[in-house]
Amino acid sequence: MMTRKELYRKIKELNLQDEVKKVYGDNYTRVGNIELAHVIQSAQLASHIAKNITKKDRVKDQNLKLINNCKCDKLIEVLKKKHILLDSEIMYINS
Repeated sequence: MMTRKELYRKIKELNLQDEVKKVYGDNYTRVGNIELAHVIQSAQLASHIAKNITKKDRVKDQNLKLINNCKCDKLIEVLKKKHILLDSEIMYINS
């Protein structure tokens, strides 16, 4: 487990301050270690997933948003419903 100082550094490094405030309704300095670690882990997972999606797996829909054209869409939907993926992570995956 990361120390509080390491968690703060990682939140700043990944620019997740606004995400923490949006999800937990408070400044990241007032949110618990477990919650901060969850936000960091979710962001890193989303980044890893996005890097592994190739350009040929993406298509443009009518709204000109990039979407993944594979069975991963269902997985992303389930992870979002279970509050494992944050909205910003889904936008990052689909960008």
